[in-house]
Amino acid sequence: MGGADKITISQFLNLPEYEMFKTMLGESLVLNANEKSLPEKQLNGDIAA
Repeated sequence: MGGADKITISQFLNLPEYEMFKTMLGESLVLNANEKSLPEKQLNGDIAA
């Protein structure tokens, strides 16, 4: 994010990099939430597929 000191917040919010960051953060939060709701056996791979 070089040059971040030369743009405004509204300009930053319109950048494709910001959209990509939002998507990655959202996916990470969803994955972490799903992982915490799984039973311990599933997290350890003890359940056969």
